[in-house]
Amino acid sequence: MAIVGNPRTHARVLSANEEVPMRLLKVLAVVLAYAGGSVSASAADKKAPDKAEPEKPAAKKAAGKPDPTGSWTWTSQRPGGEPSESKLVLKLDGDKLTGTVTRREGEGAPISDGKLDKDGTVTFKVERERNGQKVVANFKGKLAGDTITGAQTSNFGGQDRERPWEAKRAK
Repeated sequence: MAIVGNPRTHARVLSANEEVPMRLLKVLAVVLAYAGGSVSASAADKKAPDKAEPEKPAAKKAAGKPDPTGSWTWTSQRPGGEPSESKLVLKLDGDKLTGTVTRREGEGAPISDGKLDKDGTVTFKVERERNGQKVVANFKGKLAGDTITGAQTSNFGGQDRERPWEAKRAK
């Protein structure tokens, strides 16, 4: 059984032994093919991401350029010699880096002026307050695979400090 004609004006139901006009069959085939493609694309779009797949790099990432997007960790020495672990979460959008640095004490701070140069150099600043004074830490390092190697510089109490910095991508 099939409906023939415009349903708003005059529809008529054909019985199983009546012939359906060829033109109508072609239109239905085109509509079903189009709807089937749309349904397949929609289902693929709605598919939950596989947790085992790595995060895809930002759409604006330049071809061949390293991507620092993800989580990074490193350990540094506090003034008393005590180790302090930090976690960095970065996101690359074009050449701009955004993210947050969290220390083991749970003090999170957003990064500012973050960027990735064409040669893989990562730079950003982290601003914190320490003993009532603003301290800006400048990070600069070269990204190579799963490691960023460079230096962290800061000025606290009028004293410049520079220390090596090596962050490893968290797995």
